[in-house]
Amino acid sequence: MNRVFKIMALAAVAALVSALAIACGDSSDADPGLSRAEVAEIARSEMASAAEPGLTREEVAEIAQATVAMAAADSLTAADVDAIVREAMAGMAAMAPGDGGLTRADVEAIVQAEVAKIPPPIPAIPGLTAAEVQRIVQAAMADIPQAEPGLTAAEVEKIARAAMPVMPPPIPPEPSLSRAEVEHLAHIISATPRSDPAKYTQFFVSAAIARYEAEGLEDTLGYYNDPNSADGRWDILVIDEDNSIIASVNPDVLGNDISEYTDTNDYNFGADIVSADESGKWVSCVCGHPRTGELESNHYWALRHDGLVFASRWYSGMAEYSQMKVAQAVAIYEARDLDATLAYYNTAESVDGQWYVFIIEPDGEIIGHYDPEVVGQNLNGAIGTDATGYVFGPDMLAADETGKWVSYVFHNPATDELDSKHSWVVRYDDLLFGSGWYTDPASYTEHLVDAALELYEEEELDAVLEMYNRPDSLDGQWYVFVVDGDGEVLGHFNSEVRGDNINGPLGTDVTGYNFGADFLRADEDGKWISYIFHNPATGELGSKHSLVVRRDGLLFGSGWYADPDSYTQYIVGDAIERYESEGLDATVAHYSDPENIDGQWYVVILDTADETVLAHYNPEVAGQSTTGPIGTDINGYEFGAEMLKATEEGMWVEYVFRHPVTGAQEDKRSWAVRHDGLVFTSGWYPVSSDRDADPGEFAKAFVDQALAHFAANGREATLERYNSAESMDGDWYVFILEDRDGDLYTIAHASRPELVGTTRERIDASGFNYGEAFAAVTESGGGEWISYIFTHPTTREDAQKHTWVERRGDLLFGAGWYE
Repeated sequence: MNRVFKIMALAAVAALVSALAIACGDSSDADPGLSRAEVAEIARSEMASAAEPGLTREEVAEIAQATVAMAAADSLTAADVDAIVREAMAGMAAMAPGDGGLTRADVEAIVQAEVAKIPPPIPAIPGLTAAEVQRIVQAAMADIPQAEPGLTAAEVEKIARAAMPVMPPPIPPEPSLSRAEVEHLAHIISATPRSDPAKYTQFFVSAAIARYEAEGLEDTLGYYNDPNSADGRWDILVIDEDNSIIASVNPDVLGNDISEYTDTNDYNFGADIVSADESGKWVSCVCGHPRTGELESNHYWALRHDGLVFASRWYSGMAEYSQMKVAQAVAIYEARDLDATLAYYNTAESVDGQWYVFIIEPDGEIIGHYDPEVVGQNLNGAIGTDATGYVFGPDMLAADETGKWVSYVFHNPATDELDSKHSWVVRYDDLLFGSGWYTDPASYTEHLVDAALELYEEEELDAVLEMYNRPDSLDGQWYVFVVDGDGEVLGHFNSEVRGDNINGPLGTDVTGYNFGADFLRADEDGKWISYIFHNPATGELGSKHSLVVRRDGLLFGSGWYADPDSYTQYIVGDAIERYESEGLDATVAHYSDPENIDGQWYVVILDTADETVLAHYNPEVAGQSTTGPIGTDINGYEFGAEMLKATEEGMWVEYVFRHPVTGAQEDKRSWAVRHDGLVFTSGWYPVSSDRDADPGEFAKAFVDQALAHFAANGREATLERYNSAESMDGDWYVFILEDRDGDLYTIAHASRPELVGTTRERIDASGFNYGEAFAAVTESGGGEWISYIFTHPTTREDAQKHTWVERRGDLLFGAGWYE
C-alpha cells in the first residue's frame, strides 16, 4: 500500500468513525448500539498499520479534504465539529517530523485551538451549515504560522478551499448500529469516490436504505421525492411490492409500474430491476438521459430491502461501458485466476442487460460466454460469420493489447433478436477479453461521426487523419471518411481512395445517382444520403446509408449497409415514430420537403379516409387522389388502391414509377404500413440485372462492381476476388490488366487463370489490335466499348465480343458479352 493511499484511507476512516460516533452518541443507554470505546476500538483496528514518518503538503491536503468533507453536515453544532476534529486527530498515530513539513501534531494543535473558539449556536439555529463550517475551517487555516520550508497560510487555505467542493453527502444518523454494520460502512465510505461511478452508485443505494432504517418510509419518500435529493447525476428510485415507483425526483413517473419499462432496444429492463434480491443486481439499458434527452447507457444498481427495491443509476456512453466491462474482467482474471473468472462469466447471472463478457483462446476457441451452447465453438468456424456474410472472427482474433473495435450482427440477449453489435476486444496474457453493445445501425453511425468530430475539435485535422487513415480503423462495415470542400477525399481507410474526388466517378453509384453532389450540400446539422456502394465487410455491392456533417468547410461521414428491403422498412418505421413524437402536421411538412429525399428513398403518407396523398416530396403529387391517375402506373396497374389495403403488419407493392434521381420510369418496390388511419410507404428501385435483355448495361454494371470493390478494399483484395471462380456470374467475369510502360499484363482473370501474369500481343483473328485500343481509349480515365473476336468461355469457339473497359491509374478493368 503506498504512502498517500494509506493516509487517504486513514483520514477517511477516522472521519467516518467520528461521524458515526456523533450519530450513535454514547450508547450506554442504546442497546445493541456501540459505545464510543467500541467505535474507537474498531478505528484502532482499521488504522493499525497506518503510522507514517511525516507529512508532505499533498498529505495535508488529503487529510484536510477527508476531515472537512465529513464535518460539513447540514446541522452540526460547534461541539460536533470539535468532537469530529478531536476524534479524527486523536485516532491517528503520531508522525515524526518530515523534512521541514508540518507534523500531524502541528495540524492538530492549530485546528483544535481554533475549533475551541467556536461559540455555541443560538437556540433558534439548530446547527452549522456547510458554508459556516467552510468559513470556520478557512479561518483556522489562515492563522497557521509561516513554516520554512513548510506550508504558508495561503497555501493551507488553498488546500482547504479545494477540499470543500468535493464533499460527499452526510451519512444519515443511525440510532443503533452493530459492529458489522460500522465496519461495512467504513469500507464503503473509504472506497466510494465519484470517479468510480459504479461503487458510488452502490454507496448511494446503501445510504438510502440507511435513511429508511433511521427515519422510516414516509420521511424517506419525502426526501427522495424532492429534486434537491439528487447528487449530481445520482438519484434514488424506491419501488414497492406492486412494482410501482413510490420515490423519484421525477414526479411524472410516480405510480408507474416499472416492470413494464423497456428501452430503445425493446429490452424489458424494468422487469429485471424488480427481480433484484437482497444481494443486489446490476441492470443496464439504453435510454434517454433525463436532462439531455440523448441516448446513453444507464446502469442501475437495484437492491431489495424490507420488501422494497431501492435503486440508483449512473450514465455512460455505450462504448465507454463496454470498455469498462472488459477492464473489469481483466482485473478479475488478474486478482484470481482463469478458472474463477470463467466460473463467473459462464453463467447467465453475469449478463448485464445487453452486456456480457466473452473470453477466447488464441486459437479462436470460445471458453467464456454466458450461453453454454457458444462455449467450445471456434471463431474460425460458423460462429465467426454474421448474418450478413461478414467473417468477423479473423478481425476479432487480430486484436492486440491496445484493444480493437469489431462490429457485426449478433444475437442480443436483452431482446432475443439479431442486432448490430459493437465489441471492444483486448488481448491480455494471450487471451482475448471482449464485451459489446447493441444498437440500430443508424445510431452507431451517428456515434462514429460524433467521435470523429470530437477528435477534430480537440486535436485538429491531423489527428483525425492519423486515426482514420489506418487500415485497422475499418470496423466491420463501418469506417469514417473525411472530404474537403472541393470534394477531395482526405480521410479513408483505403489509401487508394485518398486523393480521389467525389465529383468524379467515385461519387456516382451503379444506378447513375450522383451522391457526391449531395455530400457537398451537407450542412452542420448533417444529412443522410443513401446510395449503392461496395460493402468492405462482405465484398458485395449494397445499399449504403451515410451521415455527412460539415464542420469548418470539411465533411465528416460514416455509413452502414443494409439490403434495400430492410432499409425501406426502416425508413417507414422511422416515419411512423416521427408521427408519434411530432404529430401529423410536422411529419407532413418534413416529408413534403425535397431536401429530405434520401437518395432514391422518400416517404409518402396517404389518408385512407379521403384516399388522398398527404405528403410527397413533389408538390404536384400532394393532394391528388391515391386511386386516380397518380396511383396507376404506365402498365395500368392501380397500385395506389392496393396500398390502401395495407394492414398494420405491412405489405409489399410492386409497380412502375418515376425514379427521383434518374427521372426515368423504372420498376419500384414499396413497403406500405397502416397506422392510425394513415398509410406510410416508401420504396426502392431495383438495379436491372437482366443480362439477356440488356447485356451492355449488365457489363457496365459488372465493371462498376469491380471498381467499387477496388475503391473500398484496395488492389490485393480485388485481385484475390476476381481471380476466384466465386466472382463469376454464370459465364460473365471481370478481367484486370496492368499497364506496365505500354505492356498490358493480365493480373486477374477468373475464366482463364492460365493468362494471369502474362502479357502478349492482343490481336484478334481479323488482325485488330484490341490491346492497343484498350490502352488508348482509356487514357482519359473514362470508359469505352471495344469490340473484337475472342474465345467464348463456355463454347471455346471464337465469337464477336463487346467489352466495356475503364482505367484506374495503371489498372484496366473490363467485362463483356458475346454475340
